Amino acid sequence: MVEHIILKISPDVILITGGTGITKKDVTIEAVTPLFDKELTAYAILFAQLSFEEIDSAAMLSRATAGVIKNSILFCMPGSLKACKLACKALIFPELGHLIKHIRE
Repeated sequence: MVEHIILKISPDVILITGGTGITKKDVTIEAVTPLFDKELTAYAILFAQLSFEEIDSAAMLSRATAGVIKNSILFCMPGSLKACKLACKALIFPELGHLIKHIRE
């Protein structure tokens, strides 16, 4: 589904929330990572660090990830509003222009 959307409209950025946990129904990561041309591995590390500062060891339950698919950057965030705000304000939005510049090169 994600690859189909990207091929049709080619957005610069896609934000996905939810499905990043460890239950059987949390399959977002398994669905999108095979589509990555490149993975932004530091995003997961930085998000985990920030989450740890906020929610302590429960941060290990999240499998947030990001990567590039064609000319789009995809971010997978946990489903909680607090986690999404953290990811967007601290990591995604401050670097968005820089990231887009690089994928357009």
